[in-house]
Amino acid sequence: MDIMKAIVLKHKIVAILRNVPEKELQAAGADFVAVGGVSLKNAAEYLKNGFVGVGIGSSLVKEELFLQKKWELISTDIKEQLDVLKKEGLL
Repeated sequence: MDIMKAIVLKHKIVAILRNVPEKELQAAGADFVAVGGVSLKNAAEYLKNGFVGVGIGSSLVKEELFLQKKWELISTDIKEQLDVLKKEGLL
């Protein structure tokens, strides 16, 4: 969904798949959550540039750990990633 559609539809939160300059986000009059291609490495950039949230999916959980049902390792990985965002002041 692009910004023009977000304005017309007046969504409170709209998911978009690419980074958009902060001035465009503000002009749209909506809150945006970035999804698709978001990782721990670029999540801070999205949040610092006006997005109210990020959706981190496949980069959050390693597929091989999931398939092997290594829940403890998955939990540890997620906690470490959240700690990085906390250190950045984004949580």
